[in-house]
Amino acid sequence: MKECERIIKTLEHFYGHLEIECCGSLGLCSVECKEDAKKRKEEIIEFCSRI
Repeated sequence: MKECERIIKTLEHFYGHLEIECCGSLGLCSVECKEDAKKRKEEIIEFCSRI
């Protein structure tokens, strides 16, 4: 998760240059293919419903 957090912070920094406000983030560690994402479907849907 530490690597994901570093990537998220980098993206948020870049967004700042574009005057885009980040409304949330979700780290999906160990997701390398569609099947991995399917296992986290409920978590992803719940996150998307909050943003």
